[in-house]
Amino acid sequence: MWRFLGLCALILALDATSTPTQAGAPPLPGPPARPFLARMNGPCPKKCQWIAVQGAIDKTTLSVFDELVATLGDAKPPVFFNSVGGDVASAVLLGERLRKLGLDTAIAATRLNSKDFGILGSSPATAPRADVVVSGRGFCASACALAFAGGLRRYAPLETSLGLHQMLQPEQDVQQKVAVFEQGEVSLNGQVVGKTSRLVGTKTVTRHLPKGAPPDAVYSAVEAYFTKMGVDGPKAVALMRKMRPEKMDWLTPEQILETRLATARKRADALLDF
Repeated sequence: MWRFLGLCALILALDATSTPTQAGAPPLPGPPARPFLARMNGPCPKKCQWIAVQGAIDKTTLSVFDELVATLGDAKPPVFFNSVGGDVASAVLLGERLRKLGLDTAIAATRLNSKDFGILGSSPATAPRADVVVSGRGFCASACALAFAGGLRRYAPLETSLGLHQMLQPEQDVQQKVAVFEQGEVSLNGQVVGKTSRLVGTKTVTRHLPKGAPPDAVYSAVEAYFTKMGVDGPKAVALMRKMRPEKMDWLTPEQILETRLATARKRADALLDF
């Protein structure tokens, strides 16, 4: 599933988080992200709609997103993130999907009028009314930055936070294919003078990976992904590497723009079609 490296052993997860706490601390655990369509609360001359991604990005987020997008026809609503991070591979796949669809992204919380969450993810005609909350409650942490980077225009309002830290490989057992060789000997005049090795096939083995830092190849893959999305990959990955997994580096306004993680510090609702 890790598309850059093609190895199941390199499917990683970042901390699932919820709201920023004190400086340097990661957010607290939160629910999984289930993308849903929301409509602007109050009068709006046009179709002021956006897709909200709130919570931890996991392996089901993309499928829910795809189901939602399939109901939208030719509409291209922006995607507003208020996310704790989550699974790295899933965030990359979501970011790639956003870029393929030509969607914009922003950091903002979505506050629903209705408490009826049963309608989330439904058709545009029944999308719930909501407000765009651009404040300190809006943030995009950890793996969220990878998905956020998929936007064509990427807005990080001044009041919001964007955070990075080191990736963490969870303890897991993975299946890997390994080569199987047949060993032989080379004889001359009845004496063994050498050995041979011949590839006879492959077999699947289980490899246990302890919790800890991922291989450098994973950071190289993330850097390549960021660069592909128009982000300064080396700068962004350098910021990731400097902060321990249990901490969070909330980027300064200068860092957000220098890395090109955001294309502007504009309000999220500037992307809506008023």
